[in-house]
Amino acid sequence: MNAEALEQLVQADTDELPYVAENIARVWRRDPVARVGDRLLRDVRAVLADGLADNQRLAELLRSNQLIIGDLLMPIVLRRIAESACEVSGASGCVLVRRTPFGDVAEAVGFNVDSAELASVKSLAASGRTPPGYRGTAVTSGERLFGTIYLALPPSRPLGAHEHELIEALARTAAVSIDNAELFDESRHRQHWLQASTEIFRQLLSGSTDEHLALITSRARDIADADAGMLAVGRSGGNSLEVRVSVGRAADGLIGWVFPVEGSLSGRVMSSGEPLLLDDFDSADHLRVPLQDEQQITVGPTLVLPLTGSRQVRGILSLVRSHERPPFTPVDLELAAAFASQAALALDLAEARLHQQRMMLLEDRERIARDLHDHVIQRLFATGLSLESIARSLDGLVAERLVSEVGEIDAIIRELRASILRLRGSLAVGEDVLTSRLKQLIDGATDLFGFAPSLNFTSTTGKRLGDQLVEDIATVLHEAFADVARRGGVTEVNVAVTITPGLVTVTVHDNGDIQARSPVREGLTKLRALALSRSGAFDFALGTGLPPGVTPDLPRRGGSVVEGRTLTWTVPIDPE
Repeated sequence: MNAEALEQLVQADTDELPYVAENIARVWRRDPVARVGDRLLRDVRAVLADGLADNQRLAELLRSNQLIIGDLLMPIVLRRIAESACEVSGASGCVLVRRTPFGDVAEAVGFNVDSAELASVKSLAASGRTPPGYRGTAVTSGERLFGTIYLALPPSRPLGAHEHELIEALARTAAVSIDNAELFDESRHRQHWLQASTEIFRQLLSGSTDEHLALITSRARDIADADAGMLAVGRSGGNSLEVRVSVGRAADGLIGWVFPVEGSLSGRVMSSGEPLLLDDFDSADHLRVPLQDEQQITVGPTLVLPLTGSRQVRGILSLVRSHERPPFTPVDLELAAAFASQAALALDLAEARLHQQRMMLLEDRERIARDLHDHVIQRLFATGLSLESIARSLDGLVAERLVSEVGEIDAIIRELRASILRLRGSLAVGEDVLTSRLKQLIDGATDLFGFAPSLNFTSTTGKRLGDQLVEDIATVLHEAFADVARRGGVTEVNVAVTITPGLVTVTVHDNGDIQARSPVREGLTKLRALALSRSGAFDFALGTGLPPGVTPDLPRRGGSVVEGRTLTWTVPIDPE
């Protein structure tokens, strides 16, 4: 090499090195002695090639950093990190394994890697091992490990020092981007829970309690990204819980499921009032519940949340993911617990509002019933007495017509009294349980017969009957209605329930053909046994069939009792 060539090599800028090298090569080709520098030339060209490659990778790193920090959506950020790591390092493939704040593997995203290889790398990373054929670079910021970048590099192609520095720089940028994406996801998650709470408050203003519970469970499952959700409420006695709502996988298999409070997670949360977060429902023996397609779901991460109202825990909301899904985070627990508490308060407000509306309705009904009783019925009764007095002073056809009209007035009074009973409903003093059951039975019989039976309820005691006696009276009416429905051809059914001091009488009269006789059914035999068990009596006869001294209101035509069939059930009331 001559002096001129050496001087050019020393003084040349980096960008001019390729041209200087070519100039040196021409000089060497003219001077055979200078060819001894061929080895030096090759080294220079190698250095230049490495420098150019490093410059290109540095440019790629800058471009990758701009791409990575340019978005806040986690899936996009992870995909760009994996793609950029391949470009900067020159690796044939890349897998980015993201970890939760607790160090568990959350997900894995690959670039130029098939699904089987991706699953294998994720599994090995979860067990703390580096996959064969990959070089791992930790993605950290401070003391937090966000994940690991795994580069697919053959053993013959190790990373150079400069490449290693570029990957480390990319990993630092990736940590910041993942952290920002997590914060963005958390803010969006909080917004979704707040929107759901607002929606719950708005929609709970209408509908039934079961509809409200279904709405709460469905919205919580959707926002928590759970595979299934269920809501259990306490049963009478407080020793067991019943699943009232179930959504998602295994939904139909859980509704109606009853389980004890003692020894259950729901019972533990109900007792403490504190929400519970489980990374795995039971790492040793997973709970399995059947699915519609006869498959099974292995329950893994679980949130158990109390619906704490103003006075007590109204129910337990459970949200579960399958065993292979990522665990819930403390933020998930915080937001879901706040949602459950707000939903419980919304239920309290909805029920209070419904109770207020019901009380206003009952007060209106009570006012109407009082007006009917104090004004209309009294006037009708006075008119009937006047007509009866006039009829006694007359003879012949006119007297018969007046007596017939008095009978019609009596029928109108009975119908008004039945209407007053239905209007007052559970406001009736002393017989609220009985009147409610009577109304239910009359409504059911209306659907059965195609017409509404008349009901006359009279009580002179003002005392509440025992629950078992009320159920016995309901059994009597149920069996009597069933017998009437089997006979057919009946167009009128009259029910009279009379409560006097020491005695309850239930009479069911229909206008069926008195010539049609039917055998005594098993149900009516049961009613006789029921009456005898209470030291009472049972009679089922043609005509009125009334025992001596008992004259409840029965239908009349022209002043005479309508013939038909009559069932009478009489039992004494135990003295209090």
